[in-house]
Amino acid sequence: MYINSRHLRIVKMIVKYKITDLEIIAEIFNISVSAVTTYIKDIGSLIAEDENIKPLKKLDKIIELIKKKKGLVYLLKSNQEFRKKEKIDYLIFILLTKKEIHLNDIADNLGITRRILNYHLTDIKEILKAKNLSLESTTKGIKLIGEDSNIKRMLFGYFYKFLIERHELPKSLRKIYIDYIELTSINKILKDIYKLNKITKTPHSHYSYISYFSFLAIHIRKDPSPKMESIKTFSDFLKIAPSDIDCETLKKIYHFFKETIFNQIPVNHLYDFFFIFQKSHTEYYKYDEDMSNLILSYKSQVQNFTSFKISSDIEYIHLATQWFTFAFFKELYNITDLTFFEMSNMTLDTNIVKFFINMKTILPKFGLYESALFYLGLSKLSKTIPDNNENIFIYKSIPDYIITEVKNYIEKSYSLKFKEIINIYDLPDYLKENKVDCVVAVESFKFNKENIKMLKFPFPSLN
Repeated sequence: MYINSRHLRIVKMIVKYKITDLEIIAEIFNISVSAVTTYIKDIGSLIAEDENIKPLKKLDKIIELIKKKKGLVYLLKSNQEFRKKEKIDYLIFILLTKKEIHLNDIADNLGITRRILNYHLTDIKEILKAKNLSLESTTKGIKLIGEDSNIKRMLFGYFYKFLIERHELPKSLRKIYIDYIELTSINKILKDIYKLNKITKTPHSHYSYISYFSFLAIHIRKDPSPKMESIKTFSDFLKIAPSDIDCETLKKIYHFFKETIFNQIPVNHLYDFFFIFQKSHTEYYKYDEDMSNLILSYKSQVQNFTSFKISSDIEYIHLATQWFTFAFFKELYNITDLTFFEMSNMTLDTNIVKFFINMKTILPKFGLYESALFYLGLSKLSKTIPDNNENIFIYKSIPDYIITEVKNYIEKSYSLKFKEIINIYDLPDYLKENKVDCVVAVESFKFNKENIKMLKFPFPSLN
């Protein structure tokens, strides 16, 4: 028995999110129910050893023990070891950032033999080959070979993966990512990303934050390459910006760059910024024929997974693209995603769980987060939501296009009415000009304001 990140994630399912249905846990982690059972028994054995008691055999008793055990996360992390995929991630990230590594040092850091390390390198060579990268032996160890653009692209993918998985990763793996970051004022950067999404009217989602933050983490470096601050006029900016984005939007982005850390983006990587922008903003996303046909080919299945009828192919494609893209990306980098639970104070809705399980038959990495927001988006496409507001609904990471749907559910289910829907970053300014008695949210974030009550409800159910 060895304790790893999956044990930690299963504990989080049981303790924090109150999910004890083994079949649902198995679906979330793409493993069998018997594997979930084994992980739970491992955790029970560790608790028994720590408390010097006889290990329990009945699963329901072990689950109750897990719920009651104080300091369990600390106990698990104190005994945590690397999973194989985490060792490979560690090696790849070191290669991407250092370019050359000493094998003996890496083996010592991971606590493995050179023989096992060589087995991992065989897997790593195949992963790198798919990204047009390769390894070359040197007198000191091994060296990464490939174009800088391919290295940066892969580095972006691994940083994106880290930001989603970070909470349960081994300490030494988290450290190499954190040590690489040269960014300061993280909260200011997150507010800037929100501002960018707002001024460009980009659909708001947790993934857009992760994408832009990953982009900044790998491109904001102390090096002599020309930065965006060297572009002195909007006319010069237009010469290097995509021609398929309207001039007014480009002007907003240009002025935004001048006022934020984005002015430190290397000029030769502006293309990468606009790649993320266009992936997040379906108005500017240029679908290739294969992607468009793939999304349309699943339309009838998607409709069968729900009771919704979608008449417009264009609206369906716009909605589906970002969630299919993220699912493909998670498949590409083998990402374990608990975003849905991190963002929400919720109980699992039967309709969304069924939709999630069905969507996984199409795309194995389609997560609960994508499922919930795609489901609500499909619901919005299939009907008109009445706009009857009173009071304040606040949000942080919910995409703009389903905010009305979420608000409507809360109003109907809890006999509430909202005066406004306000993003958490806009709330301080709003409170200066408006009287508010109560704010309502379905996400987990802190709000402490004297004389203003806060209510938290489960994530929307459309039963």
